[in-house]
Amino acid sequence: MPAGSLSVALRHLAESTGSEIVSVDPAVAAVRVPARRVGSDPARALAQLLKGTGYRAVRIGARGFRIERAPLARVRPRAAPASFPPPATVSQPPIVVVGGKFPTPIMLYPGSVGRMPGEESSRLGDPSSLDSMARAQPILQTTAFGEGRNKIFIRGIADSSFNSWTQPTTSIYFGDALLGFGSPTPNLKLHDIASVEVLEGPQGTLYGSGSIGGVIRIMPNAVDLDRYAGSVTGGVSVSPDATTGWDGSAMLNLPLLRSEAGVRLVAYRERDGGYIDVPGLGHDRNVVDVAGGRGALAARLGDGFRVEASGLYQRTDARDAPYADASGALSHRAAIAQPYSSELGLGRLYVEYSASNGMRLTSTASLGARSALDTFDATTPGSPRRAYQTQRSTRTFSSETRLSGPLDRPVTWVLGLAYERVRDGQSRSLGMPEAPPELDELTNVTRSGSLFGQVTFPLLGAIKATLGARATTARTDSEPSRGGVSSPIKGKGASRIDPTVALLWPVRHDLSLFARFQTSYRNGGVSVARGVGKVSEFQADSIVMGEVGLRRSRSGPTGLSFSAAASYARWQNVLAELVSAKGLPYTTNVGDAKIFALEATGNWVIVPGLEAESSVFFTSNRTTGALPAQSVGRDRRLPDTPPFSAAASLRYGWGRGSTTYRAGLDMRYVGRSVLGPGALFDVSQGNYAVADLHAGLRRGPVDFSVAATNLFNTRASRFALGNPLLLYRRDQSVPVEPLTVRFGVSVAW
Repeated sequence: MPAGSLSVALRHLAESTGSEIVSVDPAVAAVRVPARRVGSDPARALAQLLKGTGYRAVRIGARGFRIERAPLARVRPRAAPASFPPPATVSQPPIVVVGGKFPTPIMLYPGSVGRMPGEESSRLGDPSSLDSMARAQPILQTTAFGEGRNKIFIRGIADSSFNSWTQPTTSIYFGDALLGFGSPTPNLKLHDIASVEVLEGPQGTLYGSGSIGGVIRIMPNAVDLDRYAGSVTGGVSVSPDATTGWDGSAMLNLPLLRSEAGVRLVAYRERDGGYIDVPGLGHDRNVVDVAGGRGALAARLGDGFRVEASGLYQRTDARDAPYADASGALSHRAAIAQPYSSELGLGRLYVEYSASNGMRLTSTASLGARSALDTFDATTPGSPRRAYQTQRSTRTFSSETRLSGPLDRPVTWVLGLAYERVRDGQSRSLGMPEAPPELDELTNVTRSGSLFGQVTFPLLGAIKATLGARATTARTDSEPSRGGVSSPIKGKGASRIDPTVALLWPVRHDLSLFARFQTSYRNGGVSVARGVGKVSEFQADSIVMGEVGLRRSRSGPTGLSFSAAASYARWQNVLAELVSAKGLPYTTNVGDAKIFALEATGNWVIVPGLEAESSVFFTSNRTTGALPAQSVGRDRRLPDTPPFSAAASLRYGWGRGSTTYRAGLDMRYVGRSVLGPGALFDVSQGNYAVADLHAGLRRGPVDFSVAATNLFNTRASRFALGNPLLLYRRDQSVPVEPLTVRFGVSVAW
């Protein structure tokens, strides 16, 4: 086994021996192990590999092992941050912490799931974010309205290109805490992250409303209670068509009471260079500044108890909008600047109790806050300058307590209860740019309570069955106001049950087949209607999905691993945020949709260090209803979902001793899509290909990197919206970001 990260060594061993190795502690990625020769027997090899690391292996079944901290760990290896990628030898990790409320080996998970380890995030460009991750994965689709105000969709379950009141189709979690409610998707920067998991939806049984498309779960690196560690990263980005950008971040891990308490701190700041000119206002206007930080305090209280209190904050400020007047151009005309800003905050308390018999009780409570301010040019020819502003503020409280059974038993299960309260307010203003008067305001308060459970058990031979259900009751109360006069509207309570049925057949240790049926929904409520000062009620929407798939893992250090799935979904009463011909927002149920999807991902380690990977996604969807009927046949589709998208990469890593090198090429194709169904929204976007190149050198604790994004400076329209008040012109385009080269350096200790 070569020297390097313990997590890399473990997955190397798992694939070489055909065993399943699961870790519930993300800190294994920070442990360094020396080169060792180990035997071919998995149990004996694990004992040799883990010697002196403070970890031990616990057998789970015939060919499975769980890695956990030894009760009395005295040897403390030197730590290295997970953000530095080791030389690529294998890429499909058998160590998976699936967001299914308890850890499950990837080969035993009965559904489509993706996982990006933290060390892979550097391939997305530093600093990486949820947006950059979505652009690199065909299974994910995204709008491009601007940094911090985009929406991410999973497997083509897309409701609308616009942001407003309704729950998103994709739920975003930071650990076990709900990160945001409503749209847009919070574009959290992925600094000091252990992994990002994509659970393709619907995920109604375990995650409730708002997960009809799926769940993205960001897992931060855990506080290490035994080792001091830190890192500093900096970079400069240059482009022939944009102003210079820069970024910097730092991480510090401090044990306060060794093996008992510790703290982990992360801070970052960055600037994205502008590349959109606005005649009369200046060049390269769309500069974006992002600053944020995280902190976590963790403690072991003895007798199996672990407590963690954490918080995060991120602010985004953009000087102007990133759209152009025509496809291929890098400029737009406007009478005023169109800045926007947003803030994101989250506080979280997590308590865990692990019993000696393997049962685990966890409880999470979180408080979240989001706010956003957007300004659009509302000036008409021959009239004074006018601004249209939307302002939004959201406060969220969520809690969940669950009990799960031992992982090393034939039957695994989880039971839980959850409560959520969301207060979401939005106001609109129109008038002079300095102080536009308010048009109207609307506040929705949603309360929901749920009881859920899921069990996996042997059904017939090696076949495993999973059954689950979630019972939810929810109500949304609304308070619209105009001119300072409010009119409270009491909502109607609603209850529903979301079931799950799944089968998994492990044909061999490296091949499994699965089938799954699941449902989910989004809450209804009250929103702004067409016109000023008017409101209307919208109904809840729901989805039913079935999928079948297969998954194959590598059985050695080289070879092929792949997964594929086919799914069919029926989506009723699709909720969508739209705008009128004058650009003013409203919410409505646009109709029904049927969605068929095929997806496949393959990873081939040709020789140790040389790795090729590809992903494809095909979807055929059709929407029906009065609004979709206004479009031509091929455009009666869900928004922002191209029929075909693909990505491919080739990477090579090599080195000797403490010096390693890496290089890679990434390519992706995004097919044609439309802004939405209907005569006003069936505007074309997409249909372009982009290539990125990256390389790096690591020598001991120092890492140097260079990355070129949009290598051939492709000019195309990513998104056909910039200012909703000008949508009627059908000539707006958010261009692909121009060729940019980033030079970065990192130091770790």
